[in-house]
Amino acid sequence: MKNAFLLTVALLASQFAAAHNDTTISTAKIAELSAHRADRLIALGKIDGSFVTRTETIEVTTVAGPAPVAYKSIVSQTQPQSGQPIQLELQFDHDGKPLSYKVLSGGIAGPDMQWSPKNAGELIENGMHPILDNSADATIAPYFKDFSNLVLVKGTLAGKEVALVQITASSQAKKLNVYVNLDGSINSIAVEP
Repeated sequence: MKNAFLLTVALLASQFAAAHNDTTISTAKIAELSAHRADRLIALGKIDGSFVTRTETIEVTTVAGPAPVAYKSIVSQTQPQSGQPIQLELQFDHDGKPLSYKVLSGGIAGPDMQWSPKNAGELIENGMHPILDNSADATIAPYFKDFSNLVLVKGTLAGKEVALVQITASSQAKKLNVYVNLDGSINSIAVEP
């Protein structure tokens, strides 16, 4: 009876350990979670609403230090005429759970890019979904696994104004361009020429 109980405990512990090492959490997923987290912090009144309208870049790094912090993300607003942009630092554990946030001091508000009808945060989130949903695709996989940063800029595709989410991966020389229509739908995806 005691052995059966110990075996049950061991099996349950191994299942929890396997669930603990979720291979779907990548730096790309942390970037998408960063956009979500900024939106949630605004809804809670913890940070200024301009983080959703003026987000321009998200940079994600893995943290080699002591647990529980596994990822650090820097969400930056648009670049001002001079000085550094306002930045939000987020920390996540290895499962993608947000641990902490802080607005870094010394930043200056940059211009509002006037995204409409979706805001910058929504365009970034939508632009990351094809990366997360197609992580097994040979072209997209390196940008999922080795994501380092993204930049949101206004672009034109076939004469139509679009949001361009440019994704950089540490293992790739070229950026992955995700063209997002201003309504938030995906237009196309291509590795830059």
